[in-house]
Amino acid sequence: MVLHRDHREAVSATWRENVAPRGVAETVGLTCPRSWDYLHLLHYDLTPARRECALRFGARKLTTWGTVAFLRTTIACQHQTSASICCVLDEVLMTIGSRSVLFGAHQFLLHPIMVAIAWTKLYGVPLDPRLWFAFFLHDIGYIGCADMDGASGERHPERGAHLMRVLFGAPWGEFTLFHSRSYAKAAGRPVSQLCFADKLATALTPACLYLPLVCLTGEIDEYMRNTAQPEGDSFHSAIGARTGDVGVWFAELCDFNQRWVQRSTSAAILPAPLRAA
Repeated sequence: MVLHRDHREAVSATWRENVAPRGVAETVGLTCPRSWDYLHLLHYDLTPARRECALRFGARKLTTWGTVAFLRTTIACQHQTSASICCVLDEVLMTIGSRSVLFGAHQFLLHPIMVAIAWTKLYGVPLDPRLWFAFFLHDIGYIGCADMDGASGERHPERGAHLMRVLFGAPWGEFTLFHSRSYAKAAGRPVSQLCFADKLATALTPACLYLPLVCLTGEIDEYMRNTAQPEGDSFHSAIGARTGDVGVWFAELCDFNQRWVQRSTSAAILPAPLRAA
């Protein structure tokens, strides 16, 4: 697909005025002739929540996903990569769930470490290596998901649970599977101890790390949209989601998670099968 000349000029103006931070256009080679063939793959959705977060952390006029996509597609055009490959990357690898695991709220190194810290606070130092496998694998199922909290994202525990079941047996599979409150509720089962560590991990993650990541991936839009209205006993943002203030929203989320962990520890819990062979 080759963009019409007038369309290319309009996209150029949009990029320079609303997306590109100072110096990015020259850095990535905005004038690369073939790069225009790939611009139809980009997203220029600089929502108020993401703009507020970008300004809060000093990224002047920086779009969340557009910059990353532009860098990728420009490099692709410079190396004569076909548009079909870029489409595959967008459709398979770069879903919202994949971005979350790669560099978002469920980043594959940061989040497991925060879960381990939360586990230590709740249950003591995690000495069993199978716990560490659970920390790193429980959210791996987000890869390829088209949403975070919808029909696709709600099934994310299944992949990690399957891997834990294959590696260490059925009890560890269930332990990982029921780290999700919604999944456990749908199955009529109690949540596992991993659920509490997982929720507390978010509250322990510094805002200066968490907010730029969720804004970069675009997760913040879905999170704030889904928490704008009260729904059962789930987290509801009374101020942040309504005003678009991501800092207030995250403070509300952390407070809710900490209070939920404190009041729910006496409920029925699926413990870690540490004595299982």
